[in-house]
Amino acid sequence: MKKETFLLCALLLFACEQQVDGDKIKAREDIDLTRSQEVLVEKGNTFAFRLLGQVNLEESKENFCISPFSVSQALSMTLNGAAGNTATEMISALGFEGYTQSEINAYQQKMNQALLSLDPSTNIGIANSIWIREDFAVRKEFVDTNTYYFDAEVQNLPFDAAALNAINNWCDVKTKGRIDKILDDIDPDDIMFLLNALYFKGSWVHKFDKTKTEEADFYLAGGEKTKVNMMYQKAEFPYYEDETVQVVELPFGNEAFSMVFVLPRQGVDMDALIETLDAPCWANWLHRLRETELNLKLPRFNLEYEKELIPTMSALGMTSAFDPQRADFSLINADQDLYIGLLKQKTFVKVDEEGAEAAAVTIVGIKLTSAPLDEIHMTLDRPFLFVIKEKSTSCVLFMGRIGNPQDK
Repeated sequence: MKKETFLLCALLLFACEQQVDGDKIKAREDIDLTRSQEVLVEKGNTFAFRLLGQVNLEESKENFCISPFSVSQALSMTLNGAAGNTATEMISALGFEGYTQSEINAYQQKMNQALLSLDPSTNIGIANSIWIREDFAVRKEFVDTNTYYFDAEVQNLPFDAAALNAINNWCDVKTKGRIDKILDDIDPDDIMFLLNALYFKGSWVHKFDKTKTEEADFYLAGGEKTKVNMMYQKAEFPYYEDETVQVVELPFGNEAFSMVFVLPRQGVDMDALIETLDAPCWANWLHRLRETELNLKLPRFNLEYEKELIPTMSALGMTSAFDPQRADFSLINADQDLYIGLLKQKTFVKVDEEGAEAAAVTIVGIKLTSAPLDEIHMTLDRPFLFVIKEKSTSCVLFMGRIGNPQDK
């Protein structure tokens, strides 16, 4: 983002304010999108829930967290170097069928710039970088495109121990220390790394009273139970329920961002719910949220997660990019045979009485040859889903499943 834009955002902080818990903050504004960009958000959310479903199929752990937005950012940068069938498959896997690379770039740029300026009371950071081995020639158009649309930092350096430290340190800084390492080593065949870092920290509009947090039972999917620190409050929240789920939305700051919790009803299988969950279902839930006085119990939790995404994205139809014999990244370098040899994401999420904090780093490695009662209760004492989203577009930033809350 350009310095002039940051200055403009700073000046706008004085323009329109509201009171939240006694503090003045900038009033929430919607992201102004064209109809085409609105469709791209919908397509991005379709990818988000396809990614959630695929990760859930592959994952044996009780808890996981993914950032579809971060995956989309990193792969969209990489897409600018792809051609032919490789580009077609990548566009399809990301859910952007029918759109050109230029349209996708403009959409990603719009979302990046808009998300950063929506709520000064919420700390959100989006950063992209490209690390190129100094002896490897990269087409200027590829670098210029990613610099312009993704504000990507570009480094050309020898891929040695110092480069490894520099890449990991970049992740550490951009995620406020929450993800301090993404690479263990650099392979001799590695010629480029493309990274996206996403950071979020928001305070609840309605904070939980710490004195009301008590130890309580949480029932695991297998029938066993464990002890958790259960937070409690009674307040009005956007809420929806039907025969399969209870859904509640907890806003942050000026309500530009929120965290949505989805609790399956007793007897509803979590895996079956995720299998049927898609963008239209998500949109329907959000549309039907209504302000409701709610007795809400929510466990504190703290999660670190890491996922190798090559099998996941392959299952979603992106295969040739990972195949040394079929990949076409000729728009990076037309004289060398390149393919994606690494696609990994690390995430962090913490939920407590004050609010929520989340971080993600996605790395792409280029190599050479995710009927109401009078008084309603919602107790998240069994496996549940969570989503962190932007309000006006419902763009999904983070999402995950909690089957066994850990409060480190």
